Amino acid sequence: MTFVFARAQRARGNLISCHSGPRSRVSDLILKYLGKVDSRVTYKEAEPFTTRVKHMDFSKARRDLNHDPQMPLEEGIPRTIDWMKKAYAFN
Repeated sequence: MTFVFARAQRARGNLISCHSGPRSRVSDLILKYLGKVDSRVTYKEAEPFTTRVKHMDFSKARRDLNHDPQMPLEEGIPRTIDWMKKAYAFN
């Protein structure tokens, strides 16, 4: 993907989101994959400068980079978790 970004003149200097699909909370997807419940999580108050709602819009990547995602977030999160378990020897 880095190569695609570097070659896309229109994309230079722009923030481009690389997500597609329905809105979802990443924490909910992680908990679901791990078979855990929300009550085990301690949520803390966000810093005042933190964006409260983070919604990714992939339209600029499609338009400027002619790129469509190949993997939905619901599949990518489990693959990332499995990789992290192996990489950090965590069971």
